[in-house]
Amino acid sequence: MKKQAVVKLFILVAYSALIFILVINHEYWFDEGQAWNIARDNDVAEIFAMMKYEGHPPLWHLILKVFIYFGCSWRALGLVSWGIMTLTAGIILFCLPIKLYLQVALLLSSGMLYTNSVISRVYCVIYLLLAVIALLYPCRKKHPVLFGLTVALLANTHICMCGMVGIIGIFMLVDFCGDIKSVSLKQNVFNVLGLAIAGVGVVMLVLPLLGSFGANCFTSSKQFTFKSVATSFFVSFQYITESGISPNISGILNIILSLIAQLVLITAIILLRKKRRTFIVLLFFMVFYMVLIGVIWYTLPSRGSLFLYTIVMIYVMGSAEETAGFSELKISSKALRSIVSVFKHLDDKTDKSVFLIFTALMLLSVPSGIKYAVEDISGEFDPSKATAEFIRNNVSEKTLLVSRGDDYSALLTYLPERSIYSLTNERLYSYCSHETMPSGGDIGTFIKAAEDFDEVWLIGSVDENNPTIIYSNNNSMKFYKTGLNIGIYKFAKEEFIDLYKVYLMINQEMTYDSAIFS
Repeated sequence: MKKQAVVKLFILVAYSALIFILVINHEYWFDEGQAWNIARDNDVAEIFAMMKYEGHPPLWHLILKVFIYFGCSWRALGLVSWGIMTLTAGIILFCLPIKLYLQVALLLSSGMLYTNSVISRVYCVIYLLLAVIALLYPCRKKHPVLFGLTVALLANTHICMCGMVGIIGIFMLVDFCGDIKSVSLKQNVFNVLGLAIAGVGVVMLVLPLLGSFGANCFTSSKQFTFKSVATSFFVSFQYITESGISPNISGILNIILSLIAQLVLITAIILLRKKRRTFIVLLFFMVFYMVLIGVIWYTLPSRGSLFLYTIVMIYVMGSAEETAGFSELKISSKALRSIVSVFKHLDDKTDKSVFLIFTALMLLSVPSGIKYAVEDISGEFDPSKATAEFIRNNVSEKTLLVSRGDDYSALLTYLPERSIYSLTNERLYSYCSHETMPSGGDIGTFIKAAEDFDEVWLIGSVDENNPTIIYSNNNSMKFYKTGLNIGIYKFAKEEFIDLYKVYLMINQEMTYDSAIFS
């Protein structure tokens, strides 16, 4: 036992050191900066008010607010996720009742190696809470308050966890009703308290998000029909699984890896059918996840990795559940009988079969995590840091920074002393509002915002293969390429106002490389 503990400690230290190296070399991108800036520039009440535009619960923003309150700069953002994932790795290695092979496979999986550890978003908190729930689940009746608190916290991480929280809450209520007569009054009080805490967590999930479907510019712009919803739902399993596995290698290898992952996952689900509660939790979680991510929201590698990780944690939760007896179907087809015979063979050793399958599934995602990590550490993950350094060194505080939209949250993470004016949304901002806004068009709003500034620097996209050099009527405009696909265009203030007036008269939908600005 001591030897295995030493091995696990070595693995934990190595994992933590690797993630730390990746984190300190990582440049933040939009969603990372967005959450940090919302926490930095709003009080707690305002953070809650912002959530209907974000479409997510506020726990991650509140965690970041604590670090900001104690004076931490943007450098702390990556260290928060690093610390949380190191703690998660420790729980997986030293506390969860699974063999070392699966523990190591989890740590090496794409989500824990890169997409949800190095990229600092709320997903790292979900990883931690799911590991704690998996740890507590077999003894949840002994610790109902702690279990209820963990469920409440999970409810306030991300809307994609609502299915998981919902089915756990249902089973908490089932357990309470089933045990109410057989346990002591004191235990019932603790059970009620645990249920109440979990219920408050669900309420805190729902209240900040009331009206978010119409307020969020992404969801409000989507058109849902029966055909589009059904199509999105049935292909979401493929997309979500593929995004968690695929290393984006072009060609047949990518397709083969994705198909193997989907078949392996389906096999595991079938094998878990005899663990009735585990099977129900698994299906409930998957259906809600596929609706929220595949139909209403959209799939990213971080969400695909979380999907696979959550399924493994559900399996760990139910590892102590006894296998129920199911009657076997009588099948006349010889081909089907041969397929069923394979599953019967696996059924005889369900726990071992599922353990091996999930270990293989996690290992399948390793190439994806390695690819993302190498790309991040060897090149510009995001141009915001380089652009921020250019602005800090070359642009005076008497300069108004301008963009078409309000999509430079990562840039403003590195420039906490500055804001950018959005031509489209007609406001100074430090984070994206995600509000549904009309196209810009009021030159007076811009002139008023520019009163105290001497010049205007327009931040815009640059085509890496065919960079556009923007010029003005008297050729006084200057162009600077500051980072991957980002350029800054310098104007005299009055000249920019004149150009902007023409831009508004001609076509409000014209882009930087249109006739007005090129």
